[in-house]
Amino acid sequence: MAVITVGSDAVNEITTLSATRTGINYNGAADGTGTLQEAQIHVSSEVSGLEIATFIDEGSAIFSTRDNETIAGAYAAGYHEIALDDMAVESGDFIGSYHGGGTVDKDYTGHAGIYVLSGDYIPADSDTFTLWGEDSLSLKGIGVTGNGGETAYDTMASGKSSWNWDKCDYGQEGTCPVGSKSAWVWEAPSAGVNQTRQGAKSSWAWDTA
Repeated sequence: MAVITVGSDAVNEITTLSATRTGINYNGAADGTGTLQEAQIHVSSEVSGLEIATFIDEGSAIFSTRDNETIAGAYAAGYHEIALDDMAVESGDFIGSYHGGGTVDKDYTGHAGIYVLSGDYIPADSDTFTLWGEDSLSLKGIGVTGNGGETAYDTMASGKSSWNWDKCDYGQEGTCPVGSKSAWVWEAPSAGVNQTRQGAKSSWAWDTA
């Protein structure tokens, strides 16, 4: 796994982004695909109602949210490191935020800009923002490529007359249930993202796929 960064250094600046605006930091596009485990932010006055998101640039100042989190609590003026729950990010994405109260530091010259829209647009769905040219928001995301903090994936567990979801460690050889089945169908699981066999099984064992 390699480190992913997105956004700008979270430092004290001389101007601010005021409350009740969604701002997308159009500086430092994500340099990898994976998940973010930390956000770094510098606030000028106590911030509350904070939301952080990764954004997809659809062109012509139109953006959609890839993933987002609501951050509990209030953050006093200064630098903060905020834990994220494996926020999805892909190469070329941008990081942004919304806050209901307070101000977040930003610079106003020599940068690629901040895309801004009045109101809470996290999540965004092909919404059109306005570019504040040369600005930079004091907001950065740090993460890793691949599955990030995930060490297991959802799969079926054995020895059951009815099926539930259990964990299987990453890194082992590809395996799948085999044996005597009374019925099989392909179906999207209720947890996780991969399709798997579901239906009535009388017995099965692990084998390589």
